[in-house]
Amino acid sequence: MPLLVNSVPNLAQGVSQQPDNLRYPGQCDEQINAWATVVEGLVKRPPTTYTKKIGASDPGVNLFTHFVKRDETNKYCVTVSLGGVGVIDLDSGNNIPVTTTSIATSYLSGINNPLADLRALTVADYTFLVNKRKTVQKDTQSYSSVPDKEALIVVKLGDYDKAYSIYINDILVPFSTLHGSEHNPGSDYIASYRSGSSSGGDAFQADTEHIAQDLSDLISAEYGTSKIAITGITFSDGGSNWLQGLRVVKQGFGILNASFLKEKVEFYVTQTVGGVRNTSAKGVCEVRNGEITDSTITNSGSNYDLDTTTYPLSVEILQLAYSNGWRPITLTSGDPPVKPATITPTVGLIAPFIVEREGSVIRIRKTKNVSNGGNNYLLKVEHKANSDNEPGVGQSWEFYWEETTSSAGTSAWVDGTEYNKGTDFDVRTTDGLANEGLEAVYKEVSSITDLPKQCFNNFTVKVKGDADIDQDDYFVRFTTDNKNKFGKGSWIETVGWNQDESETSLIEGVQTKVDATTMPVTLVPVFTGNEVTSFKLQTPQEDEEVEVPNEKGWRSRQAGDDNTNPFPSFVGNTINDVFFFKNRLGFLTDSNVIFSEADEYFNFFRTTTQQLLDSAPIDVGLSHTKVAVLQHAVPFQEKLMLFSEQSQFVLRGADILSPKTVAISPVTEYDISDSVQPVALGNYIYFTFRRNDFEGMYEYFVDNNTETFHSEETTSQIPKYITKQVEKIAGSQAENTIVLGTSGDRNTLFVYKYFWSNKEKIQSAWMKFTFGREVRGFDFIDSNLHLFTKDDDGLHLEKLTLEDGIKDEGLDYTLYLDSKIDHTVGSLDNRLTTSYDAPSKTTTISGFPYDPVDVVIYTKTGNKVTFNKTTSTAGTVGGDLTSIDFVAGIPYNMLYRFSDQTLKQPTERGGRSASDYTFQTIRNGSLNYAETGHFTVEVTPKFRDKYTYAFNPDIVGANLTLNAFTPQDGHFRFPVQCQPNEAKIEVVTDSALPVKLLAAEFESMMIPRSRRYGA
Repeated sequence: MPLLVNSVPNLAQGVSQQPDNLRYPGQCDEQINAWATVVEGLVKRPPTTYTKKIGASDPGVNLFTHFVKRDETNKYCVTVSLGGVGVIDLDSGNNIPVTTTSIATSYLSGINNPLADLRALTVADYTFLVNKRKTVQKDTQSYSSVPDKEALIVVKLGDYDKAYSIYINDILVPFSTLHGSEHNPGSDYIASYRSGSSSGGDAFQADTEHIAQDLSDLISAEYGTSKIAITGITFSDGGSNWLQGLRVVKQGFGILNASFLKEKVEFYVTQTVGGVRNTSAKGVCEVRNGEITDSTITNSGSNYDLDTTTYPLSVEILQLAYSNGWRPITLTSGDPPVKPATITPTVGLIAPFIVEREGSVIRIRKTKNVSNGGNNYLLKVEHKANSDNEPGVGQSWEFYWEETTSSAGTSAWVDGTEYNKGTDFDVRTTDGLANEGLEAVYKEVSSITDLPKQCFNNFTVKVKGDADIDQDDYFVRFTTDNKNKFGKGSWIETVGWNQDESETSLIEGVQTKVDATTMPVTLVPVFTGNEVTSFKLQTPQEDEEVEVPNEKGWRSRQAGDDNTNPFPSFVGNTINDVFFFKNRLGFLTDSNVIFSEADEYFNFFRTTTQQLLDSAPIDVGLSHTKVAVLQHAVPFQEKLMLFSEQSQFVLRGADILSPKTVAISPVTEYDISDSVQPVALGNYIYFTFRRNDFEGMYEYFVDNNTETFHSEETTSQIPKYITKQVEKIAGSQAENTIVLGTSGDRNTLFVYKYFWSNKEKIQSAWMKFTFGREVRGFDFIDSNLHLFTKDDDGLHLEKLTLEDGIKDEGLDYTLYLDSKIDHTVGSLDNRLTTSYDAPSKTTTISGFPYDPVDVVIYTKTGNKVTFNKTTSTAGTVGGDLTSIDFVAGIPYNMLYRFSDQTLKQPTERGGRSASDYTFQTIRNGSLNYAETGHFTVEVTPKFRDKYTYAFNPDIVGANLTLNAFTPQDGHFRFPVQCQPNEAKIEVVTDSALPVKLLAAEFESMMIPRSRRYGA
């Protein structure tokens, strides 16, 4: 019966739910409030230091928290509950004032579960809060301005004896007697104007500005005032035999040879009013194969009456032939008879145009002129008149009116009138220079080269590319260099408008902004010196720090239209996550990833549609064979990892992330808990998944050699350990620690401790941290785990420092009490006050920020003092503690339960396993401890009572000081006398004194029936 020793070299491998035969030596059955590290071994969980009581009210179990470390001075936590938004200083626990605008309050309304419904991201000093329930909408009040009813007529080329024609609403601008007869195109030509002859050496006659001035005069003469005239001609039947078979011309022409006969068909619109016959409107018909197919009104006439019922209109059609002038044709008996055409004229009021000429550019505008207070004003924006926009008087009149010297078409301003710029019009030009001499610019042009280099300021036009493709259309606005009315400048791309292809369609502005009330809000700190003293929760549009002329907040569309520069795809959808990647702010919707413009975090529109800039916003969709609703985005190793409930994707963008380089690829198919944000730590991403009533966690990484993505389950040894519904993951890279909080047990945090050495994981330990209060929120800042805890007394802020070798001030060790409050004599930071009562020989300790019902007191010499609660903030202890440093806090239990200590024998193929052909009895155990003050070993044999063996420090020793505790090192032996599978061996302690366990050994009596082959 040999005695054998089973060694447990360390106690740092955490809990395992595997069969004992498969466990590693350092794994255990249970580990609660025991902190396993590769540096110190197994120690009691570090205590929480009490910071402050936040409030007496309950924020609810779904408290949302977002922790921010701006610098060493400013560390704070943003909290959101159904009661509103708050910010808490993590060092002092003080509430930092938050001013919330009504729009921000409205944006966060409708949240039922802040923990599930909110996402937060801090970029520099801006913390973005995203309401996942809010659907992003377009701003229904923000539309682009439609182009004014104005056109340009540009004289591009001048030449001698050339015809120039301008048509407005298909009516020729007629020549008038304003200019000499040399400019009269004559009845042979359908033209508005003829440039002068070169005879006499007058080069000025071909000057473009001279021609532009003469044409401007003609337009002003025809359209300078309103008139009732003929506005159109409609043909329902063109007749037949017009200008066909003409052989003989009478009325003094003589007989002409038909081969050189010139003829045409003209019409006159007649109306007789009061015995006066008006024939001032006339035109020329186009004849094809004897049928009148079209016409051109060469003079719209004037002084017609709108009452065509009383004074009907009629059309007189004449066939004319030329011989020393145009004269009517009389048909002979041999000519084919003409079938009359059916022509219907229309009469209407032709409103005046404002005509301006600068250089060789003529601008005609259809608008409204009014007079008020002795001055004339030109309408800029259509509106209904009121006292606020009264020209020259109202507070905002300059937005609606422009003062002018022109009096054309002026009428007195009248309050309550609907002022608009009149109906639309058409303009076109022809000329005798192969139509290269004149250019009409109205609404759109075919090419940017059709536009003049000098123009009127703010003139807007659409440039059409390919007629069959809308995506190459763009819109430009002219901006003069010196902001003057006219001059040299640049055509700058601008936002466009909508108009369908029908002739009667109206031009409508396009929506240009996202509704700021449906977009994420920002929490912005206000500083006094270098310290944050308050916050503003607002929409970016309300940011007072942004100065004009910069546009505030979410940028509006500045170029293109819905085809060339559409709204980002998050419009009309909810935002599932917010992230920051490669100097771009990003949003995640169900199936799209949307990035802002590079270094412009509030702009999601392209700044130009003419080229795809590398800095342009990115909006990329997801394609996959499975239903994949994107929930989380995690920047990771120059990539952006995207998570849906069943699939993972990677977004790459080469060295420069741009719309040209971005690509999304599916990489793995792991199930995840979509409500929990994954956490990136070092070279790994950690995320949880569901297992019916329990949850597990994956460790996700990239194989840099093959660029493939893999995942290892970190919870394979504890499949039924983490209770269901993990609500949050927090991690500390400095401490190689991950903490999980669940809704199934809010008093417990599940802790994963790992350690890598030369690409080998030498520690992978799970354990539990339990607390007397419910944990409502937590996160790491550096090595400090900040906790929001809740009990019947209210909400509290505490701090747990997960560092090796922590020590209390003035001690070489720490005292393990939760909600710990340090009282040092003479310190200005003391929160507790002491007063000694000599007759009763008791000291009253008051000023507790929480109910001290479970408080214990330890002096800094390691002595425990009995504390009796007297009020909700005070209690008494025996003796005089007024001159003694002490620590107050709430004790908590540590438990470590060993695995069954079965001796394992070598196997034939290597490794070790237990044998069923041996009989083992554990005689005793030994714990190697260091810097320890107290612990208890509890041995519970099957069907027998529990045996307790306590370790306490020596009473005397060379290393001890009188009345002072000093941690000790050594070995502690305890009896077991039980078979391995029939003994529960636990190490427990509720003392505030330190405990550090390095290793364990168990001495057993072994009786083998046989020897294992190959061993």
